[in-house]
Amino acid sequence: MLYLFFWLEAALVTCALYWFIPTLHPVFILPIALGSFLTFCVLFVLYLMVTSLFFSKEPPVRPGRLASFTVRLALPWFASVLGTRLKVVGKEKMPSTHAVYVCNHRSAFDPVFLMSAFPHRKTAFVSKLSVQKYPFIGPYMNKCGYVFVDRDSPMQAMRAIHRAAKYVKENKLNYGVFPEGTRSKDNSLLPFKSGAFVLAKKADTPIAVMTIEGSETAISGLPFRLPRVKVTVLGIIPVEDVRALSPDELSDRARALMEAALF
Repeated sequence: MLYLFFWLEAALVTCALYWFIPTLHPVFILPIALGSFLTFCVLFVLYLMVTSLFFSKEPPVRPGRLASFTVRLALPWFASVLGTRLKVVGKEKMPSTHAVYVCNHRSAFDPVFLMSAFPHRKTAFVSKLSVQKYPFIGPYMNKCGYVFVDRDSPMQAMRAIHRAAKYVKENKLNYGVFPEGTRSKDNSLLPFKSGAFVLAKKADTPIAVMTIEGSETAISGLPFRLPRVKVTVLGIIPVEDVRALSPDELSDRARALMEAALF
């Protein structure tokens, strides 16, 4: 939506210039429109950078509504700027309530594409601790309820999972977790960690098992090949099963679904 809005504003600026300066040659229409669009994009990034300076580094009591709304606009916009052709399969399987998403991990842009696939669902992610230090991105993620896990500190990781479960219960957030814990270099499935399934049990929420394909080409093919990304909802592990099964059993069930779809 933001992507189209910026193009609309660029078209209005171009029309206004030709209205007030009728001597402008038509050959300048495209450069003016493109320049206007890029200007609005840069201004939006500057807005994100400036506003992020006012965010506390401490985890918020509750996710900020304005920050969450801004991110829900910004990520699909970013995907559109990359020229991503996003295909979503199985969207009708998604539960009407909040859920924990578990998905394979192929690219740093996977959260962008997953949020773009479900733009009307309030979603945050579990991420590695170092991401919190990224300029303006980290503060926005923190403000939106993302939790950051120190892979070398099980106690800190468990505190983060508890906080995520609290956000799910109190704010009806959906949480995306990549149970492999890191990106797969060869598109194989790495061993799963238990955090996603512990979170689902503590939040008492169903698990949406997904796969993502093509996200690893998000940057590598540009500008000659636009990325084609496919997100598939494989199935839902209902909350009754989440309550009954152990984290390891839930992990095995989710992994079996992904392996059957990917290999």
